[in-house]
Amino acid sequence: MKNSRSTINLDSLVDLSNKLSRTHNISFILNTVLLSMMGKLAFLRGGAFIFSQDTNSFLPYIVKGKSKFAPIHISFFKNKNLAKIQENIFWDKTTRSIYILLSYGGTTNSLLYIASRLLKTQPSPKEFHYIQLVATLASNALSIAENYEKLVQTKLDLEKQNQLLATLFEISKDFSSLISKEQILSHLKYRIMGQLLVNRFAVFIKNETTFEEVINRFEYKVHPSLLDELFEIKEIKKCKDIPFKTTALENFCKRNNIHIVSPMLVQGEIRGILLLGKRFDNLDYTSDNLQFTEAFGNAVILALENSRLIQEEIKKNQIEKEIHLALEIQQNLFPQEMPTIDGIDVWGITKPAKIVGGDYFDIIKLNEETLLVAIADVSGKGMPAAILMANVQAALKVLAATAFHLDELVNQLNNLVFNNTTPDKFITFFIGKLDKKKKIFSYINAGHNPPVHFESRNNKINLLSKGGLILGLVKGPIDYEIGTVEISEGDVIVLYTDGITEANNNEKQEFGEDRFFRKIQMNIHLDSQQICNTILKEVFDFVGNDEPHDDLTIVAIKINHRD
Repeated sequence: MKNSRSTINLDSLVDLSNKLSRTHNISFILNTVLLSMMGKLAFLRGGAFIFSQDTNSFLPYIVKGKSKFAPIHISFFKNKNLAKIQENIFWDKTTRSIYILLSYGGTTNSLLYIASRLLKTQPSPKEFHYIQLVATLASNALSIAENYEKLVQTKLDLEKQNQLLATLFEISKDFSSLISKEQILSHLKYRIMGQLLVNRFAVFIKNETTFEEVINRFEYKVHPSLLDELFEIKEIKKCKDIPFKTTALENFCKRNNIHIVSPMLVQGEIRGILLLGKRFDNLDYTSDNLQFTEAFGNAVILALENSRLIQEEIKKNQIEKEIHLALEIQQNLFPQEMPTIDGIDVWGITKPAKIVGGDYFDIIKLNEETLLVAIADVSGKGMPAAILMANVQAALKVLAATAFHLDELVNQLNNLVFNNTTPDKFITFFIGKLDKKKKIFSYINAGHNPPVHFESRNNKINLLSKGGLILGLVKGPIDYEIGTVEISEGDVIVLYTDGITEANNNEKQEFGEDRFFRKIQMNIHLDSQQICNTILKEVFDFVGNDEPHDDLTIVAIKINHRD
């Protein structure tokens, strides 16, 4: 966890963004991004490649580490050993290396490769998220650099545009260093009014299926249906030259006196539209004006896209800081290592639906013959549930050492929950004590999903349901019934929370108890860890691409001793 938190660091992302914004040198951009990822993710070798249309391959451009790289043909990315993490990120599980495709100008132009990781593990989802963010910043920077190179070439070819190109360069540089949306819009107004002599203009951004009005200084609002048509215009045009599909859009442009429609591109995709009204001086827009407007619009949308990425990271970083302490406390209260008793194989695992969860399990070794196991589910999810569960976790660890009878222990926990929560908060709870010497498993079920006891000698399933009220409903003492079952070699006891049996697939079907019981019987020959992991995998496969809506917790106890 410590490694992944240090990898995605807001300050380092902002610093990298600033470094990339201060240059238009493709070599420097690729070198900086490559070194950043190698350093953050602990890779010893790396390289940057440039795509060659002649060979349909990526050719080595920059090499880091003691390496010699051969060209990489485009067909390489159909290799079955490559796992596609993102649309442009591939993990080679054989060589433990990462390939990152960088697209700008509408095509995939560059490739970054990093290998020989010091850590022996596959990068975490958070580390791949960091790679995606850096790749996006790099693509944007390369796009700006490519635009700049085109502008420089135009400057060399057309001397009369010297002042215009210098201005565009300055604008691109200014926008690249702006992070705040307010700063970007302020700069936008200043440049349009000062450079183009226009005070009526608008910018709209397309966000998946919706449109965002960034700024609109025209008199009338733009209906979404008109924006759909505007976003179909693929290149900058004067309104008088646009073959309008509908009279509604044509009339709207005339009513607002709109003169220019300019698509705003991010990596070749239209992400925004810039609309310009008439000029102060009533002159027509020149070809220089159109060139300026097109480049200016692309610089604006890139700045807005970078701002969005940074702001998302700021919000995410703030949330992570707020929950970091609760998460760390909660994880430390779960068993860090499974206790060992000769002849007893036990394992438990939890997967929270949110960053912190309301499920809980604990496995406590009382002595060499006795094991205490508990599982619980707090009403609600997220931080409030996690805080309540942390109190129960701490109390159980203290009470387990006092040699209370099970009913006394559960009554103590019930009063703790009742006295420290509101009436809408309660906990379903199950606790069991396994006595290896007596071959007895005694338990109390306080309103929890009945655990499953599989009797190996007769291939029978028993549900452990004896007990009483859930914790926190009423103040005790409560007359809890203690249940007991005999255990023998090959028996398995599985504890779980309702997140497993109530998991829904995309057709709104539940995983269900019957399916759960069958999966236990099918995997009874496995050890406890394998049983837990196999059933969790079955649940995730059943759910599919959707995230589980509830926490998932499962504990398995398998009897292996021969007395």
